[in-house]
Amino acid sequence: SITAKAVFGKGATPSSVNVRKAVAEELKVDEKRVAIKKIAQQYGNNTAMITANIYESEDALKAVEEIKKRKKVVKEVGKEAASKE
Repeated sequence: SITAKAVFGKGATPSSVNVRKAVAEELKVDEKRVAIKKIAQQYGNNTAMITANIYESEDALKAVEEIKKRKKVVKEVGKEAASKE
C-alpha cells in the first residue's frame, strides 16, 4: 500500500483511471497491477492524497480485489436484512 500527494491543475479531481495511469508511470509498473483505493481532496484545493495498492501480478490484484468486493456485498446485504427486521 502506498500513499502519495498529487498536484493537478484547475478543474475537477482527476478520475481514478487517470490517477492509476500516473501512479503506474511514476513507479514504473504495469497499470494492471495498480488498484486505487482512495482519492481524497479538500474542496477548492488542487492537491489530493492518493492511497493505492500495488500487486505482484494482475492475477493477484484480481484475486484480492474480488475477495474485498464480495465481503463488502455480504456486509451490505446483512445490514439491509437487519434494517428490515
